Amino acid sequence: MFPDPTAVFVEPVSEHAAVLFPIFSIDLSVIEPTWNGQLHMLLFNYDPYNKATVVTFTEHCKDNSMGFDVVEGRYRFQTSFAFFDLQDNWKEWFRRTREGFGTARDHYRLSNELPGKASLIDQIGGMPDWIQNDETPLDPDGEPMRFIAKVTSYNYADDMCGRILYLFYSHTHQLAVIVDQCD
Repeated sequence: MFPDPTAVFVEPVSEHAAVLFPIFSIDLSVIEPTWNGQLHMLLFNYDPYNKATVVTFTEHCKDNSMGFDVVEGRYRFQTSFAFFDLQDNWKEWFRRTREGFGTARDHYRLSNELPGKASLIDQIGGMPDWIQNDETPLDPDGEPMRFIAKVTSYNYADDMCGRILYLFYSHTHQLAVIVDQCD
């Protein structure tokens, strides 16, 4: 739980850690016994109303998803960090997410549980329990990616929209994608 950013991100670690908050790491052998390494669930808060960031969108980095190259068990964000540029009216929401994450992390480190005894992880492996439509991402070959885990964002920070985060992985392409849906 709450791994150090240096274990989660490739360089530039500080730039990743400024906008992406590591919730937990999961050993891939839990999902597939022949796989090695780790994946990481991340909390994030981007400005969905800043249309200027659309120029940074890619296949897996867009309105409701974030894509990462997996490099020796660590993540490299797949597009420019300008993806996270905030308009003035969104800066307060981002601040709340960052501070709430810090509070949840610190509480967990002291008590081994989240504030309010919230659930750490909602689902690991199997078929994702979608709250909206199926949005399973496809890998570069057009194959559905493997579902890894699901969490509720407000268990980790008050992000004001109760997002459900779904982590997917392509072992072939060393690609991780986090999809978010609002409940």
